[in-house]
Amino acid sequence: MNKKEPDEIQESEGIQNGLPDSERLGKKKNRRSKKILGVVLILSVLFLAVHFNGVKKKVENVIGPASPALSRFQQFRLITQLEPELTRLMEPASDKTDQTLLSVRPGETPAEIARELKEKQVLSNEDLFLRYLIYSGEDRQLKPGRYIIPAGSNIPEIGKVLTDMGNSLVEFSILNGMRLEEIADLLPSSGLSISPEEFLQTARNYPNDLHPAGGTDLEGYIPAGSYIVARSISVQNFLKGFTDTFNQKLTREVAEGLQRKGLSVAEGVTLASIVSREAMSSEEYGLIASVFLNRYRLGMPFQSDPTVQYAIGWDETEKTWWKNPLTSSDLSIQSPYNTYIYSGFPPTPICNFNFEVLEAVVNAPETDYYYFRMRCDGSPFHNFAETYAEHVANACIKEETASSFEINQ
Repeated sequence: MNKKEPDEIQESEGIQNGLPDSERLGKKKNRRSKKILGVVLILSVLFLAVHFNGVKKKVENVIGPASPALSRFQQFRLITQLEPELTRLMEPASDKTDQTLLSVRPGETPAEIARELKEKQVLSNEDLFLRYLIYSGEDRQLKPGRYIIPAGSNIPEIGKVLTDMGNSLVEFSILNGMRLEEIADLLPSSGLSISPEEFLQTARNYPNDLHPAGGTDLEGYIPAGSYIVARSISVQNFLKGFTDTFNQKLTREVAEGLQRKGLSVAEGVTLASIVSREAMSSEEYGLIASVFLNRYRLGMPFQSDPTVQYAIGWDETEKTWWKNPLTSSDLSIQSPYNTYIYSGFPPTPICNFNFEVLEAVVNAPETDYYYFRMRCDGSPFHNFAETYAEHVANACIKEETASSFEINQ
């Protein structure tokens, strides 16, 4: 057989494979390009993954991990949106300089809450707030209620306030004439975490340097009224809120007015507590105060039933802290609070009262009255008398029962 030359062999093979040399070489180049592109893509993905992990860690270090309820795509999108805004997230959400009361209604959406926060000037960026809520999962944890947003709060802090029921507020109302035990009885159903025992122990042993009149018992120094209080408030801050309110209401004019009446703050508060239990109408606060002031100046005992009721305490038969009517034996009870036996002021106030009562003591008119008793017409008003004879004549029926100022002087 004849041997073929190399060129003939190559040509023969090329024809045999059915491909021209140029096309075959092009396919080799394509395969090489695809390999290079694949490597580039893999490296790019690895680079993006490393970069994203760095961004993710940065975000997590500042605002915590993303909600596990989010898909990977949602996490990726929110993380990349929040990372450039981390500084703004951690700065105060607005320039507002005072706290804000916000009411979250049942069924209210995060967008509606964000809009209200912006209207109240608590937020300057609604969208950033909503992205944070979704990222953290707090958009699903918002609780209806009333909340205080502190001034200078940033977005994560606002979110924490609105998702913790411990931060929600309750309305705590104290009626005029309530003693500490009656206030304590309100606590179990109030929504607050303070026990009656803890309240009484702290209120009866209050720090002298924090007491409005330098005492240690807060009876009389908790102004009646309605208060908005955080559910998680401590007993110390709970009581401090009351004493702060008292101090705010005790203006220089009130303090100086008590001095003009010859009373210290403690004496004025004690007298106001007695008046608040004796009076059934605010119209008579001043007149009743004038009777006790007149008696005090003459050294006469106050002879006030409420002070005896306070000394008796809880009456199991009537299920009340204010036993009524009092018997002759009740009026003989040995207690420094019994103003039928002891002249002058009892050791402490006997109840807590609306501050209007203390203002009425300051502005009590000058009268010649030394006695008063309920009218006989069923109204909430009293008849006032200058003499004991007039006082006896004002009695509705002649019987030997114990009531205010019926003992002969």
